[in-house]
Amino acid sequence: MAETPSNSNEDETTNRIYVIVGTCHPIQWRPKDLTPPERELIDGLDSLIRALVSKYKIRLIAEETLGPNSPPTVAHQIAKDEKIRYLEIDMLPHEAEKAGILEEMGRRYDPSSGENPNAEVRLCRADDTRENFWLDKIEGTKVTPVLVVCGWAHSGFLAKKVRARHCVVTEDIYFPPCLREGKIERVAAVRPIARGC
Repeated sequence: MAETPSNSNEDETTNRIYVIVGTCHPIQWRPKDLTPPERELIDGLDSLIRALVSKYKIRLIAEETLGPNSPPTVAHQIAKDEKIRYLEIDMLPHEAEKAGILEEMGRRYDPSSGENPNAEVRLCRADDTRENFWLDKIEGTKVTPVLVVCGWAHSGFLAKKVRARHCVVTEDIYFPPCLREGKIERVAAVRPIARGC
């Protein structure tokens, strides 16, 4: 699954291979004081990412995090350990403002919106813009195969965008798996299912 040299922009993306891991953001980091259930979830994410890196010969881990000043994530540490490239893919505030979505992003958890504060909210325009931004940023590296770690509410939408760009999604995984099924009552750190667009 090596990177394929190409002569056109279409060819540059056509053979790109993606593995997508949708997860809940709180388990992307290893805080110092972990409860046993938190440790088990974080260790599970670590094991999953390591297995995928090995299985697909991943050359780039791209991740949605809290930005360049966030603490190192589990995925970032794995990239260091495996000596593969790591890329933080989310928009910075000035990029979101330039894209015209900063205000919308600010409403995601606005208590005055009447939305359930514990619900995962999909902001159709803003999240579509962000996901396309992520893919543009990844494609700019010309590296493949790519493992993308993102919030679980993005996973399915991101996979559709990857396929629309004529790329391959070898796996679209939710971790923990209950996220795909919406059976979230078993995982306290996870928010309920995203509302579709």
